[in-house]
Amino acid sequence: MGFAPGWETSREVAVVAVCPVLGLAFELVKVRAGSRSYPEPGLTEVAGVPLYGGGMYAAVDSCVCRS
Repeated sequence: MGFAPGWETSREVAVVAVCPVLGLAFELVKVRAGSRSYPEPGLTEVAGVPLYGGGMYAAVDSCVCRS
């Protein structure tokens, strides 16, 4: 069963939903390893990583997955 008629299937929606979570996890690892830092405080951050960090990876990941 699809997410919406003629749009993405539920499997596609799940893949696109997981991409920001994976991207945020990658950023958390990079910050913890010391290879990346975000010195300014942010309004929306998790363990020192702004939430847009996961969005950067999600944009690329979702395009790759859709290909």
